[in-house]
Amino acid sequence: MSLAWIPTEAGTDPGRRARTIRSLRALGWDLWSGDLPPAQGNYLVARPGMWCSRETPPFLPRDPGRISLAIPRHSAEWRQLAARCGGLWARLPRWKRRFPCPPAAAYLGASVGEVFRKAMTSGEPWSRTLELLVLSNSWQSSLLADFETDHDDHLRVVQVVTSFQIGGAEKIALSLGEGLSSRGVPTLAIATGRGQRPEWPIRVPSIDLANSPDPMADLEKAARQFGADLLHTHLLTGEIITRLSKNGWPVVVTLHNTASALPHGMAGLPAEAACLVLGCAKEVEQEWRESTPQGPPSRTLWNGIQRPVINPAAGRELKIRLGIGEQDVVLLALANERPQKRFDRLPSILAACQRKSSKAVHLLVVGAGTNSLSPLNLPGWHGLGLLEEVTPALSAADVLVSCSAHEGLSLSQLEALGADRHVVATAVGGTCEVPGIRLVAEHATPEEFADAVLETLTLPPPGLPKSFSREAMIARAAWLYERVLHQRPVTPPRKDWWLVTNHFHTGGAQSSARRLLLELHSRGFHVGACVVEEDPYQPSPGTLALRASGITVHCAPSIQSHDAGQVCREVLKTIDASGASVVVFWNLIASCKIILADALWRSRVFDVSPGEMFYSSLAQYFERPRTGLPCQSPREYGRLLAGAVVKYSGEAEQARTTLGCPVAVIPNGLPLPLPVARPPGTRLKIGTAARLSPDKRLEDLLGAVRLALPDLPPFELQIAGGPDGGHEAYAKGLRRQAKGLPVRWLGELPGTSQFLETCDLFVAISEPAGCPNATLEAMAAGLPVIATDHGGAREQISHDLTGILVPARQAAPLAEALVRAARDPELRARLGRAARAESERRFTVSRMADDYLAFVGISRKSVPAAPV
Repeated sequence: MSLAWIPTEAGTDPGRRARTIRSLRALGWDLWSGDLPPAQGNYLVARPGMWCSRETPPFLPRDPGRISLAIPRHSAEWRQLAARCGGLWARLPRWKRRFPCPPAAAYLGASVGEVFRKAMTSGEPWSRTLELLVLSNSWQSSLLADFETDHDDHLRVVQVVTSFQIGGAEKIALSLGEGLSSRGVPTLAIATGRGQRPEWPIRVPSIDLANSPDPMADLEKAARQFGADLLHTHLLTGEIITRLSKNGWPVVVTLHNTASALPHGMAGLPAEAACLVLGCAKEVEQEWRESTPQGPPSRTLWNGIQRPVINPAAGRELKIRLGIGEQDVVLLALANERPQKRFDRLPSILAACQRKSSKAVHLLVVGAGTNSLSPLNLPGWHGLGLLEEVTPALSAADVLVSCSAHEGLSLSQLEALGADRHVVATAVGGTCEVPGIRLVAEHATPEEFADAVLETLTLPPPGLPKSFSREAMIARAAWLYERVLHQRPVTPPRKDWWLVTNHFHTGGAQSSARRLLLELHSRGFHVGACVVEEDPYQPSPGTLALRASGITVHCAPSIQSHDAGQVCREVLKTIDASGASVVVFWNLIASCKIILADALWRSRVFDVSPGEMFYSSLAQYFERPRTGLPCQSPREYGRLLAGAVVKYSGEAEQARTTLGCPVAVIPNGLPLPLPVARPPGTRLKIGTAARLSPDKRLEDLLGAVRLALPDLPPFELQIAGGPDGGHEAYAKGLRRQAKGLPVRWLGELPGTSQFLETCDLFVAISEPAGCPNATLEAMAAGLPVIATDHGGAREQISHDLTGILVPARQAAPLAEALVRAARDPELRARLGRAARAESERRFTVSRMADDYLAFVGISRKSVPAAPV
């Protein structure tokens, strides 16, 4: 077989290219990996995303001047065109030879191949270049015989399960197939064998390999001929999964039960055996992750069901047939009989309910193997066995009961909730994750079970949460599949560093982020950033400054006008293209960082806390978490992180307790300005720099200045900073409060360096929960600083050594400190020199970069700190 070349198409999904490679290699084609096609000889040009729907070698013409086209089998336009000319394009008028869309492939003779290669250097798309050659009369054009091909830009998935028999895992596999197909994701279901129970109705293209002499080989062949991008396996052994991965298939595995009931070989599954392991519940995923810490990446894909349609008439008919009164209480146990279901406990639970209830109580037992469990002499027990349709039983029931010893995520429990029935179940596995289920202890007594059942009957039915609907399951599955194909391991691993933040407008957190990126860039690291709250057509000055320094900053669609999922999809495109090994969230909105952390399992993800708002924003998000996203608490978010960074040690314990992940304390740093001599002036300049926002508490400063006014030498209070968005009224109130005081309002400044050079004394009166840059910048400028004895400020300043600390929200101590510093030039000089020395020792941007590199696990390339 000769060479095949797959051109690069802008925007082509990497999974589609891999699909074409698998298909061609199975037919024996050698792949040419250059950016341009081969320089000589015959070769095949294969469109990314094409595949061979029948694996028979084609007849390859030897004519060096012939173009042989392979057309997509399902393209009606191509079929009509081929029928019109019998595959000989020269028979058509020139204007009718235009391609309705790019062909699936084209086999080029040596002469035309050489011309095609030269033409490709012009930058034209390959399909346009090929079309121009066909339109010319210089070459013969025909169909490529015996080469059945197809093409699809969509994701294509195969659901692989051991059988189609009635069971929970099998139902999920088929439900995924049906739901994905309805969303435009072509899906094929393949069963590798046949079960002992009857089969589910199948409403998706399917193949049964039960009679195949080599089901695994036939599975791979069927997947190739379907054009599959990914195999999603259910109930397969670890050995089979490993074999599929070794053969080049992206494999996603769902675990449908807790560890004691997993298929052989799943415990200890090696990292390279699958692209992603999915737990049907968080408990299942977490248990597997703890038992297999070096295994493939894992996430949770909750089981989801289509809400059953209740038929009251069918329920009444069943009750009449079984002799159940209209007012009687009806319990339902719905599961195939297995030891873990502990059906032997049901008779005593039924008896306890009958003793405690004033009404007659009945129990319907539905599932394979249950009709042989009927206890002797127990009225109210109805063993119905396996039913093709469970709607009558659900319609007749009041409460579903489950006493399982272990569970993945029971579909029968979800179906009962979807039917507006109550559920009482043992607190095992994923059952605990479903709101609305009345939980009892795993070893609850029959009386405790009965009490729970009777209690639920007094309450309204809870209904099915949206996160456990089939729609939510399908949407998340499609999202995870795309993430698998976009996030294949990079070899060798890249050392790119990507920072994701809200914006690069003015602010302390944004200033630190810019400084860190610039420092890393100066050391030769590949760094970039994504912002989610900027207008792409009006980027912030900070974004423009980073771009001017050669740092890529991508503006995603603004989160203020787009759904968080859409915004994150754009951010992920940028990160995926970089192959970044480290992704850092820096003051990022919670709705985005939860989605991104869940999607970035191939990168080490870190979150940098800006202070108190970090925890309040998480708490606010988790009050109403995103539907279908299993990350439901700060601790679960912390499990998605490689670590978190706080700016001062007083916050470290809170971060560890909240997130449960490794935490590093890394104070901010900044480039050190050259020392500036400040000649004495006629008036003392007291400065502060802060946004005009209530959290900066400038009213406290104005109150203290008014209190100290009689004892201060001639002075001017300079306030640098504009009003925060939405706080214009607060800013006006400050101006009214300052009436009669020597205050100069400077507004928003592009930087603080020149402002600080004009100051003799700096005051920071906010209550910082981070590492305030305003005080660091003043210290680096050699200014004496008066700051609140709170949060990060108390870790920056040593009282009476490098500055003065005062109690928060107390005007008298602040006024006293202002008078003391204002009337003592020697004190100001001593504190300023000490502050500068402390900055050189602890708060350089070089030190900050070193600390970040060490924490994220990238070797440092330190550059000595120097004044700039």
